[in-house]
Amino acid sequence: QVIIMKKKIFTRFYMLAMALLLIGSPLQAQNWVNHDMTIMFSNMITYAQNQVVRPYHDEYIINVATVPINGDCNFNIWKNGGNLIEQMFMNQTGFTISDFTILGDTLYFCGKKLNNQNNYDGVIGKMSMAALLSGNNIQYNMTTINNTQNLTKLVAYYADTNDVCVFAIGDNGVSNLIPGRVVLLRDNIGSSNFTIDVMAPPFISNTTKEILHDICLSDDIIITLSHVYPNNQYVVRYFKRDTSLVNFENYIYSLPNTIFNTMPDCYGYGLHISDVEQNVLAVAVSASQNNNYFTIINLLKRFNSTVLSSQAIVHENKDHKVLEMEYSDALHKLLILHNNYFENIGKKQTLCRLSPIYSSSDTLFLEYLQGGGQLNHFSIIPNQRCASVGIMKNIPQSNQLLTVRKLELDNNVNCFNSVIGKVIVMNFPNGNIFTNTTPVIQIPPMTWGVYNGSNLNDNVYIDCED
Repeated sequence: QVIIMKKKIFTRFYMLAMALLLIGSPLQAQNWVNHDMTIMFSNMITYAQNQVVRPYHDEYIINVATVPINGDCNFNIWKNGGNLIEQMFMNQTGFTISDFTILGDTLYFCGKKLNNQNNYDGVIGKMSMAALLSGNNIQYNMTTINNTQNLTKLVAYYADTNDVCVFAIGDNGVSNLIPGRVVLLRDNIGSSNFTIDVMAPPFISNTTKEILHDICLSDDIIITLSHVYPNNQYVVRYFKRDTSLVNFENYIYSLPNTIFNTMPDCYGYGLHISDVEQNVLAVAVSASQNNNYFTIINLLKRFNSTVLSSQAIVHENKDHKVLEMEYSDALHKLLILHNNYFENIGKKQTLCRLSPIYSSSDTLFLEYLQGGGQLNHFSIIPNQRCASVGIMKNIPQSNQLLTVRKLELDNNVNCFNSVIGKVIVMNFPNGNIFTNTTPVIQIPPMTWGVYNGSNLNDNVYIDCED
């Protein structure tokens, strides 16, 4: 079969290459609930970076991606049982979406956009899920946030029946002495107006910068995680889940004789936080000690400086990093997606399952992700499964890739392979509390900007299915 590409995205050369490649490829409806694992790809060319995936109800998986040729961000809609991927393009120049979340019937996103002065502004936006799924006359709202250059993560929650709060983190340029930014946007449902509060985390020292890496929503609080870059310290901040931006408690954690992995890019080695059961938090940090390399997983008591336990997933060298971490209530385990380098087989990505309280009888499974794919993000979805997004690299171009799999797989599933990993127990000292006196900048009421997207679709192909 000949695949007809859209002139807006693909060159004639690529049209010919893909047509020759995909003659006879299995184009079929994918039903990921009926299989242990399904690996799919589409015609769309994209980057591996900046991809994020979230579920919507039982039958949809939504992910964000970027087209290399024109840099256009787009939301992709994968429907269980369908053989097409719907794509909604934002039609913005110099625009990057870093994260999104779905609350009720609304999708909220954040990122950055190039302004007229050739600098970036942080942005927050929203769109109706009904409009996104319809694919017709798609409109979305967006606004730039003063005193920010980039917003990297967000969560959203209902303040009451008529108000939604969007809580985002980012920076105002990582070269600044106080780069970190925390933003609270109060969106009035049914109104074009909203208000914004912006906070810069307090000064720590003249040789460090606090870089905000991750955020989680837990019961009645929001928790942020930041690196005191380039020191071997991280900070956990607690905010009230409210209509005002209130940072009421903070703890700083240090590990002597251990080096946190760093790059010139402050975000190069991401730190991750997840909410675990029974008022416990999990924090993941890439680190090394005396030429031993590992991912430290600390379990912290909420509203407390206590480190309940500290485990280390052992790696062969420094060429590893955590891409995402999420806790599964069904398995009572942490799922961690790694980039890894193995001396005998080269670069491989692994997805491991780790019991939060380690014992000598527990087994750490490192799942080798098969083929030439490169993943960037995963999310736990309904029916005890997770979805991962990235690119398929073992065909002429870097095509959009989605994998859907059960949280636990047997070794007789041909689409994956696993080995036993090594975990050691560490003695990570308790943290210290410190106060926060940073003022909040309140921005007067504003009005959403209205923008128009465009819709296309592509075929979905099955690469591996078990």
